[in-house]
Amino acid sequence: MSKIKNFVSENNCCGCGICSVACPHDAIVIELNEQLSYRPVLNEEKCTNCGICLNVCSFSEANLSIRAQKATNSNGYYGFDTTNMYLQGYENNDDLYMKSASGGLLSALANYLLENKKVDAILHAGSCFENGEKPLAICKISRKTHEINQTRGSFYGPIEFSSSILQINNSPDIQKVAIICTPCVASSIKLLREKRPKVANKLTYVFTLMCGHNASGKHGLLMVNDFPELQSPRKLYMREKEGFLKKDSYNISAESNGEKIIKPIESRFKPLWRGFWNAESMCLKCVDFPGNDSDASFKDAWRLQPIKYYKGESAVVVRNPEIKQILEEMTLRQQIVTREISREAMVTSQWSTIKDRYYNALLLSKSKKGNALLKVGYMGCRILKKISIGISQKASPHKFAGIQLILAGIIGKFLAGFARFTNERR
Repeated sequence: MSKIKNFVSENNCCGCGICSVACPHDAIVIELNEQLSYRPVLNEEKCTNCGICLNVCSFSEANLSIRAQKATNSNGYYGFDTTNMYLQGYENNDDLYMKSASGGLLSALANYLLENKKVDAILHAGSCFENGEKPLAICKISRKTHEINQTRGSFYGPIEFSSSILQINNSPDIQKVAIICTPCVASSIKLLREKRPKVANKLTYVFTLMCGHNASGKHGLLMVNDFPELQSPRKLYMREKEGFLKKDSYNISAESNGEKIIKPIESRFKPLWRGFWNAESMCLKCVDFPGNDSDASFKDAWRLQPIKYYKGESAVVVRNPEIKQILEEMTLRQQIVTREISREAMVTSQWSTIKDRYYNALLLSKSKKGNALLKVGYMGCRILKKISIGISQKASPHKFAGIQLILAGIIGKFLAGFARFTNERR
């Protein structure tokens, strides 16, 4: 069996498609599997088993080991260096803010880069109308600000980048690109730049969405089926700001043929997400929550006192001095409103997820650091997550939704309880 086929068979793949971009023999294509996750499909006649595909994969054993050791040495601050700038803020446009997932800073930055010719295109996730069988989010190439504004919002699900990167590389009028992705994809792009610079030379900026975990396309289908009042095709929005009054508690909505229905996040999203229902297996090995290998990372400003909006603001970790300068200029122009916060405030606000990733690193690196009791607790949580993923992979998103919700809710309550326990010991 080839190296990559063995790797994928062990559920180590996030489906980003960077291996396909890196392959010098065009031996890899990315396709949806039965779980509605993207996975590489190998043409064994073209494959020479050279191993470049795994050299650029952030979840390969060698690369994951390196990152786990770095995360272990960080003592919980991996990706949160003292040299970074930490910001909280929001976009200073009420209409665009309401369409955004949190504070809208990342979308505002993307628009600025396009308007000021810093990049020719933005590579990012966007929603699409489901047809009952495909994921609800796809990779999009935006070259105009209105294209960015049309896809504002939050889209949880698998995204594969290979076809879009190939399209960009074949477009002579596109020379500079900013890509918005998850931390594991950012790490693979960094490796791609090192191993195959010619196919990555247009990827000028990399921005990450700090990531608790990702999910298969079945996650979105299970949630959109909570809107039987609407006929297919339906478009799902997982961060609906309209109609909610409680801080950090979003609604979800779906639309079809101009009709839109809004429901509270507790109805389906929160139990399924907390319970790791339809989560991707490789997320259990993740050691990088913020996106250490990106130019800047963006997240909801959970547990931070709002500057203005209780309906969500952005928390940002800036690593690239050029991006820092751009954000400062945007603030002076009053395009965005920001305030600098301390590293400790940022870490404290996200501590439960940061600590989960830190203990992942300790377990993967077999380090003697950390609390022995907590290690047992995190190992127990990992077993619960594996059970949840295993059951949800076999379940249909079109059947027994109520039973799936109950099972996910039970597992999620245990996981959330353990997270609260560790938070109290910050």
